[in-house]
Amino acid sequence: PVASILGRNRRELQTNQLGAVGVAALYLDTGRLDEIDNTGAATGGSFTPQDFAAMVAWGGALTRSLDAGISLKYVSSRIKDTASTGAADFGLRLRERIAGMPYSAAVSLHNLGGSLRFHRESDPLPLQLALSQSLRPTRNISLSLDLVAPRDNRIYPALGAEFRGAVGPN
Repeated sequence: PVASILGRNRRELQTNQLGAVGVAALYLDTGRLDEIDNTGAATGGSFTPQDFAAMVAWGGALTRSLDAGISLKYVSSRIKDTASTGAADFGLRLRERIAGMPYSAAVSLHNLGGSLRFHRESDPLPLQLALSQSLRPTRNISLSLDLVAPRDNRIYPALGAEFRGAVGPN
C-alpha cells in the first residue's frame, strides 16, 4: 500500500485512497546453444539467449466499485545481438454483486509500446486486449472467464476456477 511507503499507518493488504505499488523483475537464460547453418551443420560457434523485464505498477480504487491500474516496463532481449524497448499495461475493473454474489468485470490492454529492433528488423511486443469477468458463488469458489484478443492471432477464451480452503486449523 502507498500509505505505508509514505510512512503513514501501515495496513497490510488493505486498500487505501492512495492505492498500491508493485515492482517485478523477470529473467530468462536458456543456456548456451550451438550455432548451426541452414543445412543443420554445426558452425563451431555458440550463443546464449537471454530475456529481461523490469516493471513498476500502480493500482487503486477510483470509486467505490471501479479500480484502475497501470504498469510501465522495460524489456530487453538478447539472441546474438541485444534489443530493448519500453511498454505499458492499463486496466479497469468494475466490482459489483449479482444475486448477492461478488462479481467483477475488467478490461485490460497489455504491452502497449515499442518494438524490439534487431539489426534492420523490428518486432512489436505481443499487444493484447483482454475482457475478463469473475464470479464467486460461494466463499471458497471463484469462477472466471476471459476473452483475449492478441494483435497477431484470433480471439480465444480462457476459463478458470479456484477453490480456497484452509490447510490447517489456523
